[in-house]
Amino acid sequence: MHFKLISMLLTISVIGTGCIADGSSAAATSLPTPDFVTATLPPTSIPLPTQTSLPPTAIPTIQPIEGTTNTQINVRAETSTASESLGILPAFTKVQVTGKDASGIWLRIVYAEAPAGFGWVRAEFVPVDASAEIPVVGVETGSGAGRSGVVLSGINVRSGPGIQFELLGVLVQNDVVPVLGKDESGAWLQIEFAESPDGKGWAAVEFLQVDEVESLPVVGVEMPEEQAIEVTAQTAVLDGDSAGAPLAEFTLAPSALRAFLVSGEVSAPNGDAEDRVTFNAQGVAVTIELICSTQFLQVELWNNGIRSDTPPVCGEVIILKLPVDGLQQIRLFAEGASGQEYARYILKVSVIQ
Repeated sequence: MHFKLISMLLTISVIGTGCIADGSSAAATSLPTPDFVTATLPPTSIPLPTQTSLPPTAIPTIQPIEGTTNTQINVRAETSTASESLGILPAFTKVQVTGKDASGIWLRIVYAEAPAGFGWVRAEFVPVDASAEIPVVGVETGSGAGRSGVVLSGINVRSGPGIQFELLGVLVQNDVVPVLGKDESGAWLQIEFAESPDGKGWAAVEFLQVDEVESLPVVGVEMPEEQAIEVTAQTAVLDGDSAGAPLAEFTLAPSALRAFLVSGEVSAPNGDAEDRVTFNAQGVAVTIELICSTQFLQVELWNNGIRSDTPPVCGEVIILKLPVDGLQQIRLFAEGASGQEYARYILKVSVIQ
């Protein structure tokens, strides 16, 4: 403090001397030197208290439940075999189940290859611990509709409410589809159908289990004009299978693989005319269910090289008691007798418990 006072006094003295050396004849007036100088400092800004942000509330996560596929299955984008296939899982693949749909027919699993990180599989093909509590989770759909229907048996999906409309594809038993509305008669329901150009299709109400059908909105539809419609013949892609090298081959057993499902297409005279599926059921009884898109599909059942008199029939389920050994082969084909013939099919074979 003393050092600061001395410095300031010396400064004042120097300033006074400078005034005299300026050449002025007036005598310099001596000013009293202050004992001390008080410096006025700017006010110190006091920081205002800031609000401490609280950590975000943790959202409870669903603990995955482990399951194992009992057959080769498709992972779907939605709860329907008509929805986009995200990929295929081989038999005996372990999966993490995170939920189920309201019907309990479909399970949501962790699937890294999917854009959303999950996909849907049929519950019958992914056994889990019977005591596990799987939560019901919502199924996101394109329209956000909250109503859904369960397919009671294999059905055709058409572009409008009637058999005169174009066939878009098929749905199999236990598919779960979003229901958007109904026609004026209430005999047909409009559903979401990914394979349709506009993402919608129509199915007969008697083949769908839907709660409170009466409350569904009525959807207006323009009836097709009665005129000749040119239909472009479809051609199935060649897959190169044969009797000795079938399209797919399975071994069924109650304690292991209990079911399999194969979907495909055939066409003739152009395209892949036939598919062959071989299986061995080791002396157990099985059910064979076949869904066809058209009447052009022909079917044969062979046992150790001998053709059976009771082959599977489109739209029906047959029960078959198989021998202890020997392979069963199902041949699905188109003949092309009436020009270009095309058919899609879904074949399901299951062991009877």
